Amino acid sequence: MDFKTKAPNTIISDLQRENSSLINRITELENQLTELKESESIYKSLVDLMPQRLLRKDNDGRITFANRAYLDELGLSFEEAQGKSDEELFPPHFVDIYKNADAEVHDTQNVVDVEEDHWLLKENRRIPVQVVKAPIYNDDGSVKGVQAIFWDISTRKKAENELQQLQDYLFNIIESMPSVLIGVDKECRVTQWNRSAENLTGIQADEARGEMISRVFPSLASDMDKIVESIKTCQVMHEQKKRRHDGSQVYYEDLTIFPIIAEEIEGAVIRIDNVTEKIRLEEMMIQSDKMLSIGGLAAGIAHEINNPLAGMIQSAAVISKRLTDLDLLSSQKTAREIGIELSDIKAFMEKREIPRMIENIDQAGQRIADIVHNMLSFARKSDLQFTSENLKLIIEQTIDLAATDYNLKKKYDFKSILIKREYDESIPLVPCDRTKIQQVIFNLLGNSSQALFNGGTDNPEISIRVRLNSEKDMVEIEVEDNGPGIDELVQKRIFEPFYTTKPEGVGTGLGLSICYYIITENHKGELLVHSKPGSGARFVIVLPLDV
Repeated sequence: MDFKTKAPNTIISDLQRENSSLINRITELENQLTELKESESIYKSLVDLMPQRLLRKDNDGRITFANRAYLDELGLSFEEAQGKSDEELFPPHFVDIYKNADAEVHDTQNVVDVEEDHWLLKENRRIPVQVVKAPIYNDDGSVKGVQAIFWDISTRKKAENELQQLQDYLFNIIESMPSVLIGVDKECRVTQWNRSAENLTGIQADEARGEMISRVFPSLASDMDKIVESIKTCQVMHEQKKRRHDGSQVYYEDLTIFPIIAEEIEGAVIRIDNVTEKIRLEEMMIQSDKMLSIGGLAAGIAHEINNPLAGMIQSAAVISKRLTDLDLLSSQKTAREIGIELSDIKAFMEKREIPRMIENIDQAGQRIADIVHNMLSFARKSDLQFTSENLKLIIEQTIDLAATDYNLKKKYDFKSILIKREYDESIPLVPCDRTKIQQVIFNLLGNSSQALFNGGTDNPEISIRVRLNSEKDMVEIEVEDNGPGIDELVQKRIFEPFYTTKPEGVGTGLGLSICYYIITENHKGELLVHSKPGSGARFVIVLPLDV
């Protein structure tokens, strides 16, 4: 202000104006300071009321600010905590954790959001915390420290751990189930694939997830419409005894599709259970019931047939002798009495082929007699004579017997069949009725031989295997041929009494029934058949080692 050029009154007036402006400025600054203090007080009150811990540290890692929650945790006042470093407050392990996180903030100048362990100084224990750390800047943009806010996540971590344990528990249940369990989304892409699915398909869960189920599980391709319908209608779909081929074997499965009913989730869980063994057991039970019921019936029928049959056969023999034997005195006498010649009677009979008819009657009678004998054998509970036997020796003797049997050689040469042997040398002596087991093996060899001959099999073979199943304490005998095989319908009925696929007058349908009875009832074992048309037939005899 230039006082030399101005009048005194003007100077005084200017000074008054400047003074008034200065007073107003001071008043304004005082008001701003008051507001700042109020804001700082409010900020400090808010920060102190926060349940989260808040602190600031300078570049040397010393505390420059801390809120009440953090100070209470330390058990210190702000004055006591101010200026202290991590080394002065915490164990070395935690000092390293804190310093590493601070260094990352300094180096990257980015906000760091991590979970870490925190040491409660006052309570002398650790807790899990969620930490957010950010850099504090000077006016020139340089970092002058780190600000951290963190909070206890023990409850959340406990809930997460419990949830994880539950998920692991459910996962282990799903993985350990023998059923195949497959989860799919609404587009039929795999979301879940348990261990049974891995074992059945050979595809690992990581490879299956995200793939169309029809690609990784081809046998379900025909059921895609059912899966889609189940998801769409929220209805459970169930199909029992679904038939599936696996090479030469036939399996049965129960298929169940459970739609997933949950908000914002669409899909289904597919459960597949292998019920082959269950079906076989059911069939065995049915077969056993048939055997028990037919046994009494067979015995009654056999005895009822026996007497008239014997009379028929005997009468046919007498008729033949009286009509054809010209030297029979009683016939000569009767012919003279009525004035005819026996030679004329014989010529008439031969002209009319009556001797052949009588022979047919006799053959039919003998066949009926064989059937009756088989029925009685089937029904009769003969006394078993169990001894410890060498199965290999029994089989070899039976093979020799089959090779020389007249009925076998009558239609084909058993010796032309290649017999392959696979014997487990570790098999012990087996308790069984030697004659009965030989009868079963002889019957199986005969059936295989006939199948090979009737099917016109080139290079016919029969494989005989004997092996030990130490886990079940049993011995298994397999008789397998490379013949035309047996279709599924026949397999289901093959052990039924009187069921046969042979032409009329050739088979009685009791051979395999008797074999089944001998193995299952007399020896408490199993007789099974495995076959597929065009791939031969395999009969399995299972004998327990402890009867």
